[in-house]
Amino acid sequence: MKAVFDSSPLIAFFFELESPETLLLLRRLDYELLVPESVFALERVKEPSRRALDRLVEQGALVVLDPIAPKEIDAFQARYPSLGKGESEAILAAKHFVDTGSTTRCVLD
Repeated sequence: MKAVFDSSPLIAFFFELESPETLLLLRRLDYELLVPESVFALERVKEPSRRALDRLVEQGALVVLDPIAPKEIDAFQARYPSLGKGESEAILAAKHFVDTGSTTRCVLD
């Protein structure tokens, strides 16, 4: 099973609630924790996000997804202009997994 995250849930669990272990419990339920490349890049520009996210990726607890084609993101955002790039990429990534038969959850704020 897969869980694709936008930035707000990551910020909430890791930095606001200071409870990353709660989020990481999903791994015990056999969820693969995934983050779109644009979300990862956005959250990595500041501390303490940079160290925490890098550590999780190094440990294999969090997987950074390959970028989605800009044309696909642009077309999606044209249909849903109130969504940001990270939200759009998370939704599109989750949809790709669902379309290939994977049980997937998209975690947004």
